[in-house]
Amino acid sequence: MRGMKRSILLLMLLPAAIVLSSVNAFSAAVVCGYAEDLLAGINAPGSEVSETALGDAAADAARYISGADAAIIPGGDIRANLRGGDVTETMLEAVFPEGKTLVLLHVTEAELRELLEYGVSHTVYSEPEILDVERSSWAYFPQVSGLSFSYDISAPVGGRVSGLEAGFDADGTLALVTTQEMLTAAGN
Repeated sequence: MRGMKRSILLLMLLPAAIVLSSVNAFSAAVVCGYAEDLLAGINAPGSEVSETALGDAAADAARYISGADAAIIPGGDIRANLRGGDVTETMLEAVFPEGKTLVLLHVTEAELRELLEYGVSHTVYSEPEILDVERSSWAYFPQVSGLSFSYDISAPVGGRVSGLEAGFDADGTLALVTTQEMLTAAGN
């Protein structure tokens, strides 16, 4: 994936990828959104092991903000749940305490599969067909938007992603937004 073309867009992942803000200080009273219900991200098994409502919302927001076709947000970036009701910048800062740089790039299906494979590479069973949540916890477990995939935990690492649906262009690429940290960790 070293040949991936990085596009011009670099964004700061505000402590949530849900709202972009200029360099202004956060204010507890500034309402920047609304969540109808609790958006869980850290409840067992959590975003470092499985898809979560908050992970989906963050990936959806990153995709929307960047105009990308798809998004991958590492589950380890989520540090708290987001309760229902008005959402303030301070609440988002608690959920995403570290600002992350978002990168928009164009990837092929093989490159997208490679990132997803990296994300599910630590998932293991403790017994046949029973997920070992503790050993599977991995900061790069993918929270996604604009794509769907399936994977087989029992398959060898590097060959786990068995299904992938995404809107690739006629040239065989799609615009993907993810964090710089995810790309670096995956060796790209």
